[in-house]
Amino acid sequence: MVDTRFHRFAGPATVGAILAATGWGEKVGDLPDPGFRIEGVAELELAGPGDLALAAHLSYIDELRSTAAGLVIIAPGLGDAVPSHSRALVTDRPHQLFADILDFLYPASTRSVIADPREELGEPLLERDVALASNVVIGAGVEIGRGTVVGANCVIGAGVTIGRNCIITANTTIDCAHIGNDVTIHSGVRIGTEGFGWLDHGQSNRKIPQLGRVIV
Repeated sequence: MVDTRFHRFAGPATVGAILAATGWGEKVGDLPDPGFRIEGVAELELAGPGDLALAAHLSYIDELRSTAAGLVIIAPGLGDAVPSHSRALVTDRPHQLFADILDFLYPASTRSVIADPREELGEPLLERDVALASNVVIGAGVEIGRGTVVGANCVIGAGVTIGRNCIITANTTIDCAHIGNDVTIHSGVRIGTEGFGWLDHGQSNRKIPQLGRVIV
């Protein structure tokens, strides 16, 4: 599920406009409703009427039958499982189409929340007795609970929340994450950075957008 606290949404936008902009306009079958506005992206079981979801193969069929998603990208052969209230985009490359739409709706240029100031998140909020060592960088909207210690040279990305009585030792980077209470993170740890997700096309690989968060 996309966490919009960390990843900016460039929509809403109509499916027709998105397919045209991403070069998929001629690669999918007849559009069931080119004017449908995508208002978000979610997993099949969590999606609502304005959301896009993915059903890439038969293992998704039970979730597909019960989804409330307004639009689903499906592999050929899954059409009969699409609910009557959902629209379907049928393609033999569902993961590729889904990744391209994610790149359009959540542009890569806004995905590094450490580099992105994210002013709309507001100033950092630190409870009393938070101790910050030298050279700590704290992004917009960060929340740090009472009694937490952040060691030297740590970078806390925009929107990150850290609970109470935590110890974040030196040279740690935390991005796209929620850290609970009483957590100890040792030196040099990287939390919430992009995962290693790729689509294999045989001759080249396609990076899959990483748009979630880490909860510790």
